[in-house]
Amino acid sequence: AQDQTAPSLAARTPAAGATAVPVGSTVTATFSEPVQAATVTFVLKDPAGNTVPASVAYSASTQTATLTPTSPLTTNTTYTATVSAAD
Repeated sequence: AQDQTAPSLAARTPAAGATAVPVGSTVTATFSEPVQAATVTFVLKDPAGNTVPASVAYSASTQTATLTPTSPLTTNTTYTATVSAAD
């Protein structure tokens, strides 16, 4: 049978709304099922809506995408991460 359920987010770090996150942290998203690495889109934006330069890696064995900012984030600042992928 063909898979009719789209992948969803099973876990994430830091948690939504987390505070006091170290500025050198990575952001992770674990999917509910395996996804195609080439379809993973993971973006981090600052409060002004600017994309934060970062690298993204996907581990098929853990079904986890990791976003690593290329420079430390700014303290006392709220960032927004968005992630998507296809199976």
